[in-house]
Amino acid sequence: MRMNHCIVYNISILQEMIKKLRIYLFVLIVLSAMQTLYIVLHDWNSDTNCQVKVYENPRKVLEYLEKKTEVPEIVSKPDPYLLYIIVVSAPLNYPQRDAIRNTWGKTVSNYDSIKYSFAIGNKRVSQSDLSLVLKERDTFGDIIMLDGVEEVYTKLSRKVLQAFTWADKHIDAVYYLKTDDDSYVVIDNLYQVLTNEGLPVSRAIVGNFHHLSVPHTEGKWSEFVWFLCLYYLDFPTGVGYILTQDIVKYLSYNSDKFMHHHNEDTSLGSWVAPLKLSFLQDERIIPLGNNCDATTWLQHYITPINLRRIHSAWLDGRRLC
Repeated sequence: MRMNHCIVYNISILQEMIKKLRIYLFVLIVLSAMQTLYIVLHDWNSDTNCQVKVYENPRKVLEYLEKKTEVPEIVSKPDPYLLYIIVVSAPLNYPQRDAIRNTWGKTVSNYDSIKYSFAIGNKRVSQSDLSLVLKERDTFGDIIMLDGVEEVYTKLSRKVLQAFTWADKHIDAVYYLKTDDDSYVVIDNLYQVLTNEGLPVSRAIVGNFHHLSVPHTEGKWSEFVWFLCLYYLDFPTGVGYILTQDIVKYLSYNSDKFMHHHNEDTSLGSWVAPLKLSFLQDERIIPLGNNCDATTWLQHYITPINLRRIHSAWLDGRRLC
């Protein structure tokens, strides 16, 4: 009987220990889950986690800007401009370029202080297509041939960077606008933005910024080499953004040192993230080509036919979005 009693007693102790162990394990799991949740929420809301400050009003940053920039100086070029527009295009996109020349490109001619050019690469382009582009360049004089730049979408960030590098070496301008050949630029509105709103002339980017965007893992914008953090660094949507001259000089001077990601706009966000800059949010940049109003100055995803329709509407005082 005493042996049986000891066995029962030991089993009782063992059961009590297992019960306590289960409680300890449960508490440990709960605490671990709470810690994980805290880290996630803290990273999500952190002001320093892959973010830069976006300013709504350019005038608020004027006191913040320093007069002297810490970027390499180059010799000034002749014929300075207020704005130089880089229109990223592809060899076969003649209809888009022709539509621009006959719409908002015509409006550019009303301003001596504004100039635009199409940027096209010459690598991985058939000889026949390249010959057509060169003939078009000689006819209109508005095409930049980017030597050694591959004409494939996955190399777009390199193409845009080389376009800025070319512009830095050949064009003297206060502001540089990058946009695409399926965009409509309301030149009159943009001129008012540049001349009447007190924009900084250094260390500033004007754009419609993406904040805490998760990298794409599939589709056209899939990103397989992003490793900096859980989110893209804040970046201006690729439809169009304005850079001050010192930033263009910085990009040009360091063009051989940057990491290239799949998308050119997210790449730009990573290139400028370490710099002391002002990101100026401008909702008058319409990424999807709709919801415009009288102050809109850039619309995207527009076909050559609609470029002409929109241009006629703007000339008549109407808006088609």
